[in-house]
Amino acid sequence: MKQREILRFGVDIGSTTIKTVLLDENNKIVFSSYDRHMSNIWKKTSDVIQNIYKKFPDSDVQLAITGSSGLA
Repeated sequence: MKQREILRFGVDIGSTTIKTVLLDENNKIVFSSYDRHMSNIWKKTSDVIQNIYKKFPDSDVQLAITGSSGLA
């Protein structure tokens, strides 16, 4: 059985934007985004996560969240 790739997903949720980066096992950026969340943080974060899942369905993802709105 093939081992699943482990990706690292960083999310920075600020007062107006959500910035994301997804790194492969060699620290290469395989996805990034910069979006305004228009105060709808949960919806925009969910949209980004769903988009990543569609692009990388066979990978395991480790998540780290930071930022003024991400800490809540």
